[in-house]
Amino acid sequence: MSAALFAGISEQPSVAQDRRGPFTTAPRSIRTREVDQQHIRLDLQFDLDAQAIDGRATIRFAPFKPLKTLTLDAAEMKIVDVERLPNEGEPVALKHRSRKQQLEIDLDRELAFGETTTIAIRYEVRQPRHGAHFVIPDKHEPDQPKMVWTQSEPEYARYWYPCFDSPNDRLTSEIVATAPAGLFVLSNGSLANTTDNG
Repeated sequence: MSAALFAGISEQPSVAQDRRGPFTTAPRSIRTREVDQQHIRLDLQFDLDAQAIDGRATIRFAPFKPLKTLTLDAAEMKIVDVERLPNEGEPVALKHRSRKQQLEIDLDRELAFGETTTIAIRYEVRQPRHGAHFVIPDKHEPDQPKMVWTQSEPEYARYWYPCFDSPNDRLTSEIVATAPAGLFVLSNGSLANTTDNG
């Protein structure tokens, strides 16, 4: 028992670096967060044959300091559009760009410390390498049932939805998933309802 407990100990100190290279910042054991993600809603549509996800991530957050540009993790996905959803009035389109597995969003105005706001990101994922895994029949297993499953730990959520992808971030979440007829959706949490879209 003792040997198994100590199998991962090394004589060399190992400290995670902040992900901003070329590692000129002091060593950190966790990533620095610029915002507090409070809630995320994922609206997802799956095409199992194409191994594709069309999604909309609605994220409510508050910055830890004045913020003009929001940076999220978003790897190998196409960003269709980004909007800020005000409490009243119409959504506001936001400029954005993808860089090195991240999504940079230019907010329409600077947010103050602690000012809660909500953005919505429409995106497309095609044949993801990580995060979402599609299982479909093929010539080797023609009777294989179709399914898709996700694995977001430790940092694979970025491959199937845009977010601040770090285990040190805690937030509430909800998922609205549309699955092909004959399949069902299974997730953590409580099932609110199901709808047959015909």
